[in-house]
Amino acid sequence: MATGKKNGFRAASAIPMSNQQYLVADALCMLQTPIRKELYAIEVYRKEDTNRIHKSLFQHLMTLAE
Repeated sequence: MATGKKNGFRAASAIPMSNQQYLVADALCMLQTPIRKELYAIEVYRKEDTNRIHKSLFQHLMTLAE
């Protein structure tokens, strides 16, 4: 989750959210089923700090729920 541009650019994968915030996932993919398209945001963590991972994913979940 980010709140503004750094160094004058924004990630191509940024998903605009409310309050001038945007979600930046490590990867995005869309799967198409016979019924609908589904967008998936993928996060990759290479460290063992599970508390940080939990907080980050919880923040993403709350943002997407808005």
